Amino acid sequence: MLADPSATALRSAHEAPETPFKWFTRSDQGYFQAFGSCRCPAWFANWPRQLLPKVFIPDGYVDVLKTAYVL
Repeated sequence: MLADPSATALRSAHEAPETPFKWFTRSDQGYFQAFGSCRCPAWFANWPRQLLPKVFIPDGYVDVLKTAYVL
């Protein structure tokens, strides 16, 4: 927050051990579809995990908000 004065909040997180881009949801018809299909093409889920974006899980250790943002 010190490096970017426009930042209004800071939250701690850790890297996810597995990528959700490899997960599936089920359509109304009962077929699997790529979890991120609303944002990514279907073939994206078939990429090697090393090429997929890293994702992070908020861990709740640190949450900082600027008072002015809250007010």
